[in-house]
Amino acid sequence: MKIPPEYTNLQEPLNVTPTAVEAAFIKANPNLSTESMAIECDKKWLTGVRICLSKELQFRSCAQIARRSCRREPLIMPPQR
Repeated sequence: MKIPPEYTNLQEPLNVTPTAVEAAFIKANPNLSTESMAIECDKKWLTGVRICLSKELQFRSCAQIARRSCRREPLIMPPQR
């Protein structure tokens, strides 16, 4: 699992959309799909990115998780601690 380079070492909060975060993770991880992840958020903050993996650590579809993906826009991605 690779974190997109544009999201590593953030020094300041970054305005993002759930669609842009999904696209960046898919670009960084070519076998990943939107059906294999969910973007988590609260009212204005991106709180996490969930990725579904098989026992063999391969990306797998997980509709029950992906269906709950955040669709609020815009979101604020906090810098890493």
